[in-house]
Amino acid sequence: MTTLLKKLSIKGICGDIKAPAPGESRELVVIMGFARTSEIKKTTFGDSVGFHGDFKGIDVSTGEEFRSATCYLPDVASDLLENALDNGEGGAVSFGFRISVIGVKGRTEGEVGKYEYRCVPLMEAAENDPLAALENQIRNKALAAPKTAPKTAPAAPAKAKGGK
Repeated sequence: MTTLLKKLSIKGICGDIKAPAPGESRELVVIMGFARTSEIKKTTFGDSVGFHGDFKGIDVSTGEEFRSATCYLPDVASDLLENALDNGEGGAVSFGFRISVIGVKGRTEGEVGKYEYRCVPLMEAAENDPLAALENQIRNKALAAPKTAPKTAPAAPAKAKGGK
């Protein structure tokens, strides 16, 4: 059964996040959808980007599914999605992310907010993605570049006989 939410967010799906031990990670959700527009909201924690469209989230620990017409993503994902919307041609931008948290050194295990989000895109870049095109150009040039032997330091001059 799918639960309908006013807004889809990590907290709405998982509740408060407890930080894993430093260096350890834990998968939280898979979020996918079609973003049509975005809106910046001012909050006590700073600016937050809300996306409007059709979205689905799955809690990976329970398998519970959620749907909403509004979605909030961690900055690492929302920045990419917002750029895609800004550079698009007015249509919906499809996306999918697997989102996890990783504990950060110097923070206490179990404290809320003592982690960073990690997002893995679940879709290949579009054929017209400018960053993918740039990467292909650079990769092709790097592979075509002649391979040279590493330069070695010049030999030290020989000492003159007789101490001079």
